[in-house]
Amino acid sequence: MDIKALYHEFKLTLSAEICAMREALGISHQTEYAILCGDEELKLRLNRCASEAYETLYNIQSHRQQLLNQLASALNCSSALEDELWSTLQHYDIEDCECQSLIEQVQILDDKIEEQSARNDSLLQAIDTNQLLPQEEHAIAFQPIPLKQGRRSVMITVDYPDDMK
Repeated sequence: MDIKALYHEFKLTLSAEICAMREALGISHQTEYAILCGDEELKLRLNRCASEAYETLYNIQSHRQQLLNQLASALNCSSALEDELWSTLQHYDIEDCECQSLIEQVQILDDKIEEQSARNDSLLQAIDTNQLLPQEEHAIAFQPIPLKQGRRSVMITVDYPDDMK
């Protein structure tokens, strides 16, 4: 496979990775809603969807890494040294602005997924241990409220100052 075709496939894989990451992030946001509402059935369905989404994402990321390694090998440079890779690509008249933008999007989405996952974990931990949640600076108070007696369903309320409503 020639270098331009390999590079094009690499960019297409990055685009597919971004779509898969957005799907995983969306599921994670929905899971937060299910946790806050105490909807165990919805949370279980979302966990199954998340497992499928993360498996798809893992497969796409593995393929992208293989393409990156093939590209680096074809260019006789190290895939670990991205600056070297991009400068070498310029000798083949390959513009990397779009690719750089896609890579930045992947990094941003990865951070957002990690942040949302940590948020969901802290919500679950706070509910499981009946603790107050960590408070954001502009919030007055977070408080878990049981919805039904004898069940673990919990709704989280957040009070904000009047100027934040």
